[in-house]
Amino acid sequence: NSIPPTTTVDNFKTKLKYAEGNIFVDVGFWGGVVPGND
Repeated sequence: NSIPPTTTVDNFKTKLKYAEGNIFVDVGFWGGVVPGND
């Protein structure tokens, strides 16, 4: 249930944008480590 995959900073920021103001419990985000990822 990680769409888009959280393998870039941009995808992480996208998830945060949609979560802000819509999440009312503590959550965690999965992250992926892939070759070439900074």
